[in-house]
Amino acid sequence: MNRYVFFLLFELVCVISAQQQNIKQMAAETLSELKRLFADQKGWTEVQNFDGIKLEERFEPKYQKKIRRLTAEQPDVPVARVVSVLLYKPEEQQKFHKSIDFFNVVKKIDNRIRITHGQITPKTSTGGLLETRDDVTLQAWDYDANTGSFYVGYQSVENNIPIPQGAKRVHSDPTGFRITRLNGGKGTHLMWLANIDVRVPENIPPQVFEIFARANMIEYVNNLFQYIRSSRT
Repeated sequence: MNRYVFFLLFELVCVISAQQQNIKQMAAETLSELKRLFADQKGWTEVQNFDGIKLEERFEPKYQKKIRRLTAEQPDVPVARVVSVLLYKPEEQQKFHKSIDFFNVVKKIDNRIRITHGQITPKTSTGGLLETRDDVTLQAWDYDANTGSFYVGYQSVENNIPIPQGAKRVHSDPTGFRITRLNGGKGTHLMWLANIDVRVPENIPPQVFEIFARANMIEYVNNLFQYIRSSRT
């Protein structure tokens, strides 16, 4: 190997290393911000509470938009299965939530960080009020041994993945799940924070979109729990 080729390879390794360090830093910042949003109890307004699922909303000044927080306790849904579906086997989501067209792992950075690409075409019980949309996100996870909680965070990341035909790309600020053990792991306490710029079409009244967004979150979580119960071995 001549010196010129060696120099080019060395530069390439340095660039890749710098990119991975930037991604790891972004992952740490995403999880830190997600934990902050979960911990901040100020300003939340309860908008729905039905069948063990509570949905709250508040205006978040940092992002200049409304964010949502869903809380659900399921004493008979094992936390290990919830973690498996949301973290280790995201492709399973297509089996229980018909709005998900695909959810793929594009690149694995390490055991806790990866790049994902998902697409949704709303097909919930509220009807298809939104167009097909996709998002490319940095996904990272962390475990807090003191509380027995898994954190799974997402944030949109710059990428060169083309937008699928007919889809609109949305932007996710730090968003994700906190999954906590109940009854020694036999049950699950789930929190989901939605912090997404959906870019609602102008022809959809805000009040109508609010109904859709709330129903979609609740339906997703109900479907998740029902899927886990039905797939027990």
